[in-house]
Amino acid sequence: MGNLPRSRVAHHQRPFTYCGLDIFRPMEVIVGRRREKRYGVIFTCLTLCAIHIETVAFLKTHSLIMALRRMAARRGWPRHLYSDNGTNFRGADKELQRTMQDLDQEYLRSVGVNNGMDWTFIPPAIPRWGGACC
Repeated sequence: MGNLPRSRVAHHQRPFTYCGLDIFRPMEVIVGRRREKRYGVIFTCLTLCAIHIETVAFLKTHSLIMALRRMAARRGWPRHLYSDNGTNFRGADKELQRTMQDLDQEYLRSVGVNNGMDWTFIPPAIPRWGGACC
């Protein structure tokens, strides 16, 4: 057996520093008197095998970014995020990169809001790279 990746054995790091991201099948929720379809976004801590689940209404880029912001508000921003090659993931990465270029980097560093998240997309034919087998 080969060595484990650095993200799996990172010691003295807070949970969800190294994180896997995936969207799972739709579920029905009741809002008022109607039933609506919602999708689940699962964030997996690759070091501790902890999970955080958010729901999104649409499989769109802005929905995924809002789920990421809600997760980061509770758990802190991940340093490294792994996900598959979904178009909403690619769009979220591009939009976050564009936004980060438009923001004042010095101000963000001084406040400590942004630590520079790396987003890695796994190869299409290798699903075992995407999450933790805990």
